[in-house]
Amino acid sequence: MAVRLASFKKRLSRKLSLGFERPIKIQSLATQGENIHRTVIKIKNLTKTPPVIIYLGNKDYNFE
Repeated sequence: MAVRLASFKKRLSRKLSLGFERPIKIQSLATQGENIHRTVIKIKNLTKTPPVIIYLGNKDYNFE
């Protein structure tokens, strides 16, 4: 689901940025079939943690 939502990030950024001096930056770390522990590793490896993190996922423990 997050992979699909990532395709809307430019449009979402434009709508959320109305009234701000600079556009809001949206970065997607979504990968098809990736469980939360791998996403957490990606977030920990960021040089600067973003002020807002939105996680969308499921609990398919046996997928990976």
